[in-house]
Amino acid sequence: FCSETVPLIRMPGFVYTNDQVLKADAEIAHYGPKNLEDQQLQWRIVNKKGKALYSGTFPVTDIFTGSSTELGSIEADLSKIRQPIQLQMEVFLPGTSVANSWKIWVYPAQDEVKIPEDILLTSVLDDRALETLQKGGKVLVISEPETLENVELARWNPVFWSNQLFSQPKMMGILCNNDHPALNLFPTASHSDWQWRNLLDQSEALIIDNTPPGFRPIIQFVPDFNYNQKLSALLEARVGKGALMICTIDLLNNVAHPETANQLLRSVLSYMQSKQFMSAPELDLELVKDLLKVAPKMASVSDAPDAARAIVHIDAGAQSALGPAKVWNVNDAPDEIIALKEGFSYAVDGSVWVGHSQSVWFNDHLKIRVTCPPAFKGSFYVYMNDPNSEGRAAHIFFCGLDKGPLLRYDRKGVWLRFEVSPEMAQSGELLFDARKDAGPNVTVQELILIAE
Repeated sequence: FCSETVPLIRMPGFVYTNDQVLKADAEIAHYGPKNLEDQQLQWRIVNKKGKALYSGTFPVTDIFTGSSTELGSIEADLSKIRQPIQLQMEVFLPGTSVANSWKIWVYPAQDEVKIPEDILLTSVLDDRALETLQKGGKVLVISEPETLENVELARWNPVFWSNQLFSQPKMMGILCNNDHPALNLFPTASHSDWQWRNLLDQSEALIIDNTPPGFRPIIQFVPDFNYNQKLSALLEARVGKGALMICTIDLLNNVAHPETANQLLRSVLSYMQSKQFMSAPELDLELVKDLLKVAPKMASVSDAPDAARAIVHIDAGAQSALGPAKVWNVNDAPDEIIALKEGFSYAVDGSVWVGHSQSVWFNDHLKIRVTCPPAFKGSFYVYMNDPNSEGRAAHIFFCGLDKGPLLRYDRKGVWLRFEVSPEMAQSGELLFDARKDAGPNVTVQELILIAE
């Protein structure tokens, strides 16, 4: 791809199902010493053995130097693909070194994945799961995000520059046992590629440092060298008389890209139904219980409030123009004041971060003060959202009361609700106080106050 003449394509993605028609537009970037006249490039899609499954020829064209020239369209009906497969699309100029290639993955289009009756699917190691294992059964744990205590935030792309300079997830990709039968229906190399992106961006890494030295998961996250932890995305173990599979990739709620999640789930389930699964390496039950310890949930976590009832409703920095990330003084980035009843006001001790799609107040020690009538009674809500998924966690105080730690509030964010009594409001001020426990700072996107 690094040359004076490079074929390029534009296509919607790298993963397809066999009920789709792959469509792409091809062009060529040319910065050589002279124009290339009357050239006719070709395209093909080949399997791992190099056999062409699809091919075509572009119209003859002149390729001008110093620019990009359109070549034409590629179209391939994928219905003849019957098994999950990795393919390679190639665009080339015959008889020359001018060529480029891209991996694509095609999966059979299938209905919703059905869990076999002999496999118990659960999100935690509860009493039912323990009983199934004790009776010699099979258990698949697919943890829900922000449920387990013993996890690290994960993602597809590796550490940017250095974890010592920027607070961010610690992952440097995955090390995958691609010959393991649990991945027979999920073509992959021993490392991550484009088909992994939407899976790993909705995942956590299970910390398995306490497992035996020789124990290796099927899919292992590679940590940044500053941490050097043993981290799992998918592991198997015999526990008691039964067999257990633990997956911290969210395969059940990947609404945006269900085809990839479903294919990996089918592959894992197919393996779990085989005799090989029951010969997995053994782990002690107490160790497994410790690995899958459920994180304590903060009592203040709440459903979203009824914003139509708000007497105070502030969206942090939302009057600022969205775009490339910027940091503003809190007085220079106007908030969107959706509601602010007479007799109420607010102030924020912090700054405003404005990105492409949202804005937040932030500080290492973030304070939000709301003045109110002394006899006020109602509910105080804040929406804490980690806009760039940097593993933020905070310790929360409200009106001087210790509300405990909020372990993580990645991705979708979390609403916190605090009940306000007339005694709390007697001073005329309500104080939300959040102190950084992890990540670069504390962030709040929205403030709502509702009267009873």
